[in-house]
Amino acid sequence: MNRYQPIPIQWYFDPSIYELEKENLFKQNPQYVGHHLMVPNLNDYYVLKCSNDREILIHHENGISLLSNICRHRQALLLSDSGNVKRIRCPIHSWSYSTQGELIHAPHFEQLPCLNLAKDNVSEWNGLLFRGNSKIQEHTIESKAYRMFDFSDYVFAQSTYQHYSFNWKIFMEVFLDNYHIPFFHNGLRRLVDVNHIEWTIKESYSIQYVDIQSDLTKFGTDNFKSYQNELLAEAKSNLPRYGAVWMAYYPNIMIEYYPYMIIISTIYPVGVAQCMNIVEFFHPKTIWEKNPGLCKAAQEAYLETAKEDEQICTRINEGRKALYEQGENQYGPYQFELEAALPSFYDFLTEHINR
Repeated sequence: MNRYQPIPIQWYFDPSIYELEKENLFKQNPQYVGHHLMVPNLNDYYVLKCSNDREILIHHENGISLLSNICRHRQALLLSDSGNVKRIRCPIHSWSYSTQGELIHAPHFEQLPCLNLAKDNVSEWNGLLFRGNSKIQEHTIESKAYRMFDFSDYVFAQSTYQHYSFNWKIFMEVFLDNYHIPFFHNGLRRLVDVNHIEWTIKESYSIQYVDIQSDLTKFGTDNFKSYQNELLAEAKSNLPRYGAVWMAYYPNIMIEYYPYMIIISTIYPVGVAQCMNIVEFFHPKTIWEKNPGLCKAAQEAYLETAKEDEQICTRINEGRKALYEQGENQYGPYQFELEAALPSFYDFLTEHINR
């Protein structure tokens, strides 16, 4: 057991801290916007839920860019969901833009207004796309993690999102906590062995390599029974070493490996006590095409765990809120082997917010 100094309870509820986070934390660190597999082909687009549909990723002749999804005429949303277009046309007045955002048609205007769509470049790491000239490439991510999160021959399957009524930092804390898994996740604990974890802890990220359980014929829940049965049938005796690899890129990006699935989830604050989690699922192309049942089972097992994590976050939020309203602050010990990355996360927050 070790004692450490976590962030004050005030930081989960104080609007002034939330304003500092927006300026000093999120604007100053890499902002994930999507993956190149969302727009793999020329003229593919993908509307971004993380920006409330006001931006799109689009694949044009010169690469991939972020474009505004708001018409410059009457500010209507231009595109929805995802698809493939040779030009971006507003359905209301037929103003049309090239896939690089240039206004190319405005009916009944003798001269085109100089009103192009706002455009931003993206930076790429391992297929992940970040707004602008991101500094993520300046951080050396160990090669082992790079291999575990290799998206070669993967396809983007789908994304989901969920709104939560608690501070975003609580979600990150639970992600970095393996201590609760044997007690709260009846399904997950039969897939991963938290008694065998390798940690990598750096200034801007941490990684948990968690061994797969030795006997996958033991199930905790129906969803994990389906996933483990599909996994055993597909892999036969060639099971991977790890049941999960969990990477947190601070402050709010989570990249997760499971057998035959990679997930990118990003927790976005939408207020001091509200947040949104966007989850993106990727699977090996061959598995996606020949064994959709395995992909479906893997996703449902993950979503079961995510729902349980929401319950944990809600309980922690309610307890801390009760203390905050009484003007109290409490710190507990942390379990070094199973909560090893929490101090690094708190250090990252403190360094950036106190600038």
